[in-house]
Amino acid sequence: MANVIKLRKGLNINLKGKATEQKRSIPACEEYALSPDCFEGMVPKVVVREGDKVKAGDTLFVNKLCPDVRFASPVSGTVSAIVRGERRKVLCVKVKADTNQVYADFGILSIDRAEFHRQLASFKQSLRFAVTGHRLNHINKS
Repeated sequence: MANVIKLRKGLNINLKGKATEQKRSIPACEEYALSPDCFEGMVPKVVVREGDKVKAGDTLFVNKLCPDVRFASPVSGTVSAIVRGERRKVLCVKVKADTNQVYADFGILSIDRAEFHRQLASFKQSLRFAVTGHRLNHINKS
């Protein structure tokens, strides 16, 4: 069994030596991937194709069960691959990043009170779905 060290009340681990105080510049990644598996209970529907140009903030895929829940591209660039697994399951959507980042402009949102409450109810439903997932739907009712 591994030697487990538990930290309590901000105690320090006494290590031999000290860290060097230097900064390193790390080159930016060339390719980014967004994986639907990171979001439990989400059934993805891909809305982009390979070769499409996307801006940071553009939708890559949506939740089939609640299409208002969209998953945005972290960077601007070109969709380089849509990786699928068994039975065409979406494993990840890869985006090759541009050198200059361009962001999607969503404009200024102006909604009335009724529309605000409708969107708030939709958000609460999406949040409830994200917390509970499909677990409650698969309980056998005997």
